[in-house]
Amino acid sequence: MATLFVTSPGQVVAFKDVGTLPLSIFLENWPGFPAIRAAITAVSGATAGNYQFLHTLREFIYVYVFGERVGELSISGMAFSSACGTGGKSGVEQIADYYNKYRISSYGKLINVQIGISGSASLRGFLVDMQQNIMDTQHQLSQFKLTFKTFSPEANR
Repeated sequence: MATLFVTSPGQVVAFKDVGTLPLSIFLENWPGFPAIRAAITAVSGATAGNYQFLHTLREFIYVYVFGERVGELSISGMAFSSACGTGGKSGVEQIADYYNKYRISSYGKLINVQIGISGSASLRGFLVDMQQNIMDTQHQLSQFKLTFKTFSPEANR
């Protein structure tokens, strides 16, 4: 983990944190800052059961359970134009490169996402969507969101 400081518009410098954070996110094949000029700032997910309720004329209610539905996991953050003292591609370009390399239509494999240190909240999913928008042109900052379709642990076997 690192603490980021703005040095000039669109440029940041990172200092390695010595403390521990309550939540860690490890995204497979994600090189981390400063190799990729972006920082993950949020993770959100949704899962749901696959079920059906049947209401009968005699006021019986039956429930049919078919396992879990496909879930969704979003990883979002900020991208910078460059890191202090480095050249090369901007964070926007690097996020697009990550998506193009690991999206479902080109990589075709599940990507591991570990939330937390122990790994008990690990998920596997296909990268299916990317969104980017420029949020602050003066400071050359953009936002990104990568969306994964995830599966229940039973489906991952």
